[in-house]
Amino acid sequence: MLTKSTARLIVLVFVTSFAGLSDLTSAQSRDSNPQPIPRLEADEVERVKNEFLGRLKDHRSVAHRKESVLNEYVRDANLHNELQKEYEEIEGEMAAIREKYSGRVMPDVIVDRIPFLDIKRSELSRTIKSVGLGKTLLVEEYDILSRLEETEKGFRTKAIPKTDYITEERRAREELFQLRIARQLDQLEWQLSQSLSRIEKKLQR
Repeated sequence: MLTKSTARLIVLVFVTSFAGLSDLTSAQSRDSNPQPIPRLEADEVERVKNEFLGRLKDHRSVAHRKESVLNEYVRDANLHNELQKEYEEIEGEMAAIREKYSGRVMPDVIVDRIPFLDIKRSELSRTIKSVGLGKTLLVEEYDILSRLEETEKGFRTKAIPKTDYITEERRAREELFQLRIARQLDQLEWQLSQSLSRIEKKLQR
């Protein structure tokens, strides 16, 4: 059952997608002589095939996917710390302004800066929240992959019957799919919040 907020989000996705398709159709209609897609040379085709097969092998390797998740978590953790530091700097500047001009008339330059700081703080807050959710989802993904790895190992050593293996594998892949949806919805919500912030900045100008 979809919540009202999720339903609204999905409607916005369809509206945005429709607008994007309309723009694409208009652009294609204006271009009466589209450029042909260049053909790859034989050696380039072979290189692309090898790259594809290599990525497929990595995708099927649970150990490789776990390592990728861990590396991504490290990147997100560093980004989270940087964003949090920037957020605290803005909070500190706003607190200093309130303290300095408490009961006093603010100069125009300060009056103009306060809305900018407020919008920036909101943007950072939303991004920090998104990155934090991403870290949580990565931990969940690592846990699911670990369980999947244990299930595969148990099946290879005949410690787990085939029927149980199939059931557990299907459950793990469904959970991974749900995590992917959660990431996409959060990313969409973040993009919408960024768009609203840009509109707000333009209105202030």
